[in-house]
Formats: sequence, structure tokens, C-alpha cells
Amino acid sequence: MLDKNLIAKLDRIKEEYNGIQKDLTFEEVLLDKKLTMSLQKRSRKLLPIIQKYDEIEQIDSQMEGLSSEEKNLFEKEIDENCKKLKFLEEEVLFLLSSLDAEDESVTVEVTSKDDCCMLFEDIKTAYQNFVKKHNFVCNITQNSKNQFFFNLSGINAFGYFQGENGIHKDNKSEVGVCVFETPKREDVSFGEKDIKIEIFHSSGAGGQNVNKVATAVRAIHIKTGIVVVCQNERSQLQNREEALRTLKEKVEQKTNETFECENKKRRQKNSTKNIARKYDYEKGLVYKGEKSISLADFLQGNII
Repeated sequence: MLDKNLIAKLDRIKEEYNGIQKDLTFEEVLLDKKLTMSLQKRSRKLLPIIQKYDEIEQIDSQMEGLSSEEKNLFEKEIDENCKKLKFLEEEVLFLLSSLDAEDESVTVEVTSKDDCCMLFEDIKTAYQNFVKKHNFVCNITQNSKNQFFFNLSGINAFGYFQGENGIHKDNKSEVGVCVFETPKREDVSFGEKDIKIEIFHSSGAGGQNVNKVATAVRAIHIKTGIVVVCQNERSQLQNREEALRTLKEKVEQKTNETFECENKKRRQKNSTKNIARKYDYEKGLVYKGEKSISLADFLQGNII
């Protein structure tokens, strides 16, 4: 059974959540977009806590209704429920501690040395279910039969997944999981204020217009310092258009290269050979250090 103070706190959270859902039915609230978004964001934070609390109350209710004979008869099932209650309590405490955390973007890379690896598929299933339960924004990319990436964002996303970082192994296979915060891809603006244009006389062969009419264009992206010169066309307008097109391509290329470089650095920094989890398929258990949960619970997304 949960601590009385914790129960009181969870009851207040449930009351707050129900109040938000009621507020979101009022037209005057929905007309205020800023208020609506704020309430929806708070609602998304509270929902996982309430769902765990409901699970705890359901298990508690089932166990309280058992007679002494039934407790003896279902000793194994009761023991499993006690373990599950302890696990749910830890999840609730973790969720409460991260209630005021901000959205985070995280990359979770999962790699197996073997094709058609059961452990690899089970980890993928568990992570997918976890993401659904916590309403994370997620994009899954599978590069091959033995590698996929979760690119996800949500409240305390890194906090949830950092414990998965390392080697996952059963009796036959090993799967590597690397978790790192996704670097923010810089938005580089490309408006008139961001570009400096210089006009000068073309220096190459070009007929009668050379050195008489300034047609060559130098385009400079002020923030990145990238410079493009175009003097191949006969008119200033054509050179300007070509210079701007080329400059934009170079700026975008540079931005992508910077992002990929930072992404690689973070991946290398967080990669580890430490054991994250062990899986016993015969017993149907998943171990994290000294603690264990059933494989069925793990596959449902209970990864904390």
C-alpha cells in the first residue's frame, strides 16, 4: 500500500487532471489558444501518473478482497502482484520527480550483431509501447534488419531512456542500445537582412560588357560567413539569382554537416559496454541490476 502522503498527492493530481478536462470543454477556454495549449500540455504530463495510480488501485482492490484461504491458494500470484506494485510505485515516484521537466529530444539507437534476433525485436516492441503510453512524438527509422533508431521528444525523454544505455543480453544474443540527447538543428534564416550583396566588374572573358557594366555578384551569408561569387552570366540579375541559389545550398549543407558532426560526438560520448539488462526467456524475466520484472510487463512498455 502506498504512503498516505503519496496517496493524498496523487489524489490531488487526479483532481487537477479532471478539472483540466472539464475546463477544456468550455468554449471561452478553447477560444484562448495560448490557455488551451497550456492546459493540454499540463494534461499530458499528469496523464501517465494517473494511469499508474489507477493500476495500483486496481491491484490493491483485488488483493484486499481475498480471503485467507484464497491468499494461501494464490500465493504465487500475490507475490507477483506485490512485485508489480513495488515497480509501479517506483514509476510513480519517478514520474512525480520529472513532473516539471521540459520537453527533450532523444535518439535511441538499437543495434544487433545477428539478423532475425528475438531480443532485438522484443526491445523494439517494448520501446514502441512505452512511447505510445507516454504520448511521445516519435519517428522510427530502421536502417537494416539489425539496426533501428527512435528519434523522440517528450517530457524528460532522456531521463526515461538513459537507463537503457548499454548492452542488453540473453543466453544467446547481445543487443547494443545507445541513448543520447539529439542536438538541436539550428534554424538558419535566409532573408534579405541575413544576406549581403556586393556588385563588381567581371574579371573574365565576356565580350564588350566586361569592365564596362558591373555584372558580377558576391553574396555573403552574414551569420555563417559563407561567400559565393558568380560572374558567369551576362546580366547582373542572372548572376544574383545564381549566387543566391548556390549560397543557400552551401549554407544548408554546412548546417547539416554541423548537426551530423555534433550528433556523432554525442553518440560516441554516450556509447558504453556496461550491461543494461539481462533477459531470461526460460523464466520469462527481465533483470535490471538486482531488480526484475516479467518479460510480459517489459514488452508492454514498462521499461523504467
